[in-house]
Amino acid sequence: MFYTKIFPFICLWDDHEFADNANEEGAENHQPLAEGDWFERVAAAESAYFDWMPVKRSEDPLDSNRTYRSFAAGNLIDLFVLDTRIDHRSKQLDYLAPNWDDTSRHIISLAQRAWLLNGLKNSEAQWKIIAQQVMVSPLTALVYRLMMTNGMDIRKTRKCYYNFCAIVYLITK
Repeated sequence: MFYTKIFPFICLWDDHEFADNANEEGAENHQPLAEGDWFERVAAAESAYFDWMPVKRSEDPLDSNRTYRSFAAGNLIDLFVLDTRIDHRSKQLDYLAPNWDDTSRHIISLAQRAWLLNGLKNSEAQWKIIAQQVMVSPLTALVYRLMMTNGMDIRKTRKCYYNFCAIVYLITK
């Protein structure tokens, strides 16, 4: 891949590469009787991803297929790349569902959350950047839906969590 030498990029897999709206129990369009076991499908997708994408496997001996990872640029930037589409994600809610504030739901695994918080806590970089695949917003689902269908675009939103106020979310159209 010649272009990766000229224009390096960081890849992160997405559930749409093998099923629509994946979650920890299956996917919106996965049909077990016709398509086989969900976990076998995920394992095959992981294998294809790591075989064909220009990414390095995790050094975690317990999970070499782990897709969340971090990159550092000296003490200037720590980039945390999350897997918010597949790794133990709760089933997605309908836009008008009443239980958006249900705290038992999750978008990342407990292991990924612990890894992220530990990385943020121990980072000495000026900027801690979190990259992930879904929109993070305090907006209600209806407002989010209206924004997206009207082509609105949030370029930069500053958020402060866990006493780190240099975390920046870049959300573009």
